[in-house]
Amino acid sequence: PKGPGRLWTHKEAVAAVQDNLKGRSFSSGENLFHATACASCHGFAGQGMGIGPDLTGSANRYTIGDMLENIIHPSKVISDQYISTQFTLNDGSSAIGRIAKEEDGVLHLMTNPYSADSNVEVKVADVKSRKPYEVSHMPPALISPLNPDELSDLIAYIFSAGDKNHPYFVVADTQPEIEGAKSLFNGKDLSGWKGDPDVWSVKDGVIHGNSHDKKISNTFLIWQGGDLEDFHLSYEARCFGNNSGVMYRSQVLDDKKFVMRGSQCDLHPNPPYLAMLYGEKERGIVTKRGEKMVIDAAGKKTVVSSLKPKALDVTQWLTYEIICKGNHIIHKVNGEVAIDLTDNDKNRIRSGKIGLQLHAGKPMKVDFRNIQLKLLK
Repeated sequence: PKGPGRLWTHKEAVAAVQDNLKGRSFSSGENLFHATACASCHGFAGQGMGIGPDLTGSANRYTIGDMLENIIHPSKVISDQYISTQFTLNDGSSAIGRIAKEEDGVLHLMTNPYSADSNVEVKVADVKSRKPYEVSHMPPALISPLNPDELSDLIAYIFSAGDKNHPYFVVADTQPEIEGAKSLFNGKDLSGWKGDPDVWSVKDGVIHGNSHDKKISNTFLIWQGGDLEDFHLSYEARCFGNNSGVMYRSQVLDDKKFVMRGSQCDLHPNPPYLAMLYGEKERGIVTKRGEKMVIDAAGKKTVVSSLKPKALDVTQWLTYEIICKGNHIIHKVNGEVAIDLTDNDKNRIRSGKIGLQLHAGKPMKVDFRNIQLKLLK
């Protein structure tokens, strides 16, 4: 787990997961199923152990609240099939375990929670009393290392029954694997970035921009890694209340107010504007989503082809890519080409910086994560 974790309460865990199961990562959920030791005791999708209940059909047996309560308070309800028994012996000693079998006056007990083998033998004649041992073998803090997105990935994985094509994962697993890419965000703080600290922050491995209770002009969180010309950039983003975007090949006009000018891959709820190319403080809308376009040296546009774009929910995590190579620019959203532009405009900005936008106007929130960059030769 990347964390940062917390000592989850049931209320907090349900609030974190309940409306956060779209756009989850199957690979992360699968990893966390092992990293939190679920696979050490539970069967799942034909794998794992049979020490605890098989979790493959969890979506049919439990609500999200039930599942999280079972994880956070494992001793609250213990199935008769898996409860241990506490034996008090005539000599004053005791033994705790599940009865594997009883034969020839001997109890064979399973006392190791991570093993289905009996490893202690007790003579029935030596038993003074027995009673249910109402403490689960399952430790109560297994999800403590997880942040909210990791917890959501884990629950989505369990409730999907191990189906990587489940609707929970349709968006997130479009995140491309770019060989040789480096991360521009460490998941912990804004090291390497510069912006207004009143509106930008990091929590639970996500960059948050928030203009609520603030009156702002368009402001940007600017990556301090220098000017870029040819590159492949990918990231995940979601926004609420207003539109946003990612600047690239852009100039910083005011490094105290964090004002930028240049190209932007837009994050907009209107389908034609989602992942369009917008010229901030320059050309305005350059090309809309679904368009393949050529611009000549004088700035004249020719639309070579166009498609009607489908609606996507920008309040859910979507994956974006920006690929720049000379005069050729491609934007993608969820792995599909959004714009394909050959830009010969003699006045175009050819190189510059990356910036994340918080938009002026009505209050908004925007989140970014998994920001990856590869320089192209």
